[in-house]
Amino acid sequence: MKYVLSICVSICILMLGCGGTTSGVVKNNSGDVYRTNCITESTKDLLIRWGVYYDSTGTLYGYEIDANARLWRYVASTKKSNYERDSIGTVSASQLCFFKDTVRNTFIKIQSLFVPAKTRHFIEYQNPANQVSLRAMWDARYQTYGSKEFRSIFDSLNTIGKVAN
Repeated sequence: MKYVLSICVSICILMLGCGGTTSGVVKNNSGDVYRTNCITESTKDLLIRWGVYYDSTGTLYGYEIDANARLWRYVASTKKSNYERDSIGTVSASQLCFFKDTVRNTFIKIQSLFVPAKTRHFIEYQNPANQVSLRAMWDARYQTYGSKEFRSIFDSLNTIGKVAN
């Protein structure tokens, strides 16, 4: 029952994101991406990341959306300062704006979520211009009350690029 409820909430969030504001980023006829009013000077380097962290190897496998609405797949190690990423497409302007606001507001509401486990799901919100770097991590095996909002966002983020964990 909880799984069905989680799927319903994820679908509702996705539908709101797709039907929301049209501000964000836009592609012109040449395919260049440029910002509109959703992304400002203070959020021009914004990154939203999500994925899976494996404690045994110290490796993160995930996806990220940047301020230009580009969708990336990446692999990072806690043992290295750099990471590898591949572009896998773009997201719509309304999706970028929706997730920017939703992730930020969820971190304002739930300021700390860290559950030690061998395999953790995570969501990150990074805004270097404002010196903000936040990460929520929870045990991927359980659906606890404390991780409910982040799990819902995580599921919705996975649907935008048809990504699976």
